[in-house]
Amino acid sequence: MNNGFSGGFGGGSNGFSGGLGGFMVPPGLQGGFRNDDMCGGRVEKNDSGAPKVIASKNITDFSVHFGCINRIGIFGCEFYDFTVKRDKEDGPYVLEFREHRIETDDRLCRDIQQIIDENDLVLDNGVVRYTHGLPPEFQPYDFDAVYDSGERLHFYIQGEPTASWCVSLRRALCRELVRNGIEDLLPPKEDRNVARFDLSFQEWPLKTMYATIRTQDDDPGERPVHFCKSVWNYETGESVCNAIIRIPDGFYAHITELAEQTNLREYSNGQIEPFETKKSPFGKPGIPVVGWCCEGESRRQFNTFVWGDGISEDHTRIAAVIREYLESVFDGVESEKR
Repeated sequence: MNNGFSGGFGGGSNGFSGGLGGFMVPPGLQGGFRNDDMCGGRVEKNDSGAPKVIASKNITDFSVHFGCINRIGIFGCEFYDFTVKRDKEDGPYVLEFREHRIETDDRLCRDIQQIIDENDLVLDNGVVRYTHGLPPEFQPYDFDAVYDSGERLHFYIQGEPTASWCVSLRRALCRELVRNGIEDLLPPKEDRNVARFDLSFQEWPLKTMYATIRTQDDDPGERPVHFCKSVWNYETGESVCNAIIRIPDGFYAHITELAEQTNLREYSNGQIEPFETKKSPFGKPGIPVVGWCCEGESRRQFNTFVWGDGISEDHTRIAAVIREYLESVFDGVESEKR
């Protein structure tokens, strides 16, 4: 039994080192851990010398181990370890992830700093907090950022794979990899080629839906070839619009491009509209709603359904981009009468 924590990072008896850059326990924490490795044993300590305000915004050396729920396809926790640092003052930043070693600029570090600010991660500086014996996804995550000023933000806390900072950090890593031509964190191409797309909104008092539909003209066993737009006014109890068009050439290819450009799948939460009417936010005054279903050629779906305060700026941005295209399609094609 030791006096520190290793947590899979390689470590000595008084701390943890190696694996992610040779972390050492801050002096204020040495000798202060609970000597209890039993399942359920709680470790909680705060380095009193670790600042809760960091003046610099320029990260020069970053290492992390964290988990994040895979929101693409079958849900589950995946783990990520990567480093990004600048060896020389005038040299490039180097990102190391899995077998990749990429020379890049400071964009990823700037994204990481934004995540730190948006999630107030500096408040966890110097914190060690975890419980022994929890499943892998709740084992400690390790976060370490060193600044050009010499300041440091470091914590080792119990994992929470759905935490906002974990989700945002995975997205930032994915963007940086794609920017450098690496698609490791993207779904397979057969999932990314869109073959069906539905989008819904509630902007009180209107409910607007765009959806792939099956009609009597569709061949059994084949994918539907019609798309509809419907608008319902809850206050008047009347249909404002009910238009059906035959899907034009290039429609899904363009939806695929927009899904890639907006990183739509990364914002999918796997939710659909509740089947029970009383649980659905639709029809409830003043509650905005955004939902989509994006199905790949493999028939794997990337679904999102959010409402009220759960709608982020990114949900709104993504939906607006795709909605603009859908509106242009209906503007340019005569609706079939049905």
